[in-house]
Amino acid sequence: MNIWQDITPLINIKFGNLETIQVIDDVLYIKIDSNSQKMIISFRSFLSYQLTFESYALKILSEHNLDGKSWMFKSEKGDFYDWFNNQNYGIYAENISTYRLIFFHHIVEVLSDSFPEIQESS
Repeated sequence: MNIWQDITPLINIKFGNLETIQVIDDVLYIKIDSNSQKMIISFRSFLSYQLTFESYALKILSEHNLDGKSWMFKSEKGDFYDWFNNQNYGIYAENISTYRLIFFHHIVEVLSDSFPEIQESS
């Protein structure tokens, strides 16, 4: 079984909705609407990401303690990580983490070799 670390306390953003997700100049931007708080999570050195509707990901949801506060997790492995490394014959296997962001209706998984940047959005 994969071990997921709850990193929600490190980013200080409340659970909310995925507003937009886009890649601009090879940077992944995830805009979040959490009540009165709008934030952008940026992955500057991401390798891949996937988006899934949470209602179709029951196994993923069962892997986490979803208490309404915890929604962002990190792991050194995972199914997405395994798939990615299979696709590139393990060339990029070192120093990659899987970040899993669970929103009201979506789940975003990101493979990156660095922690995301957080900023307020207007």
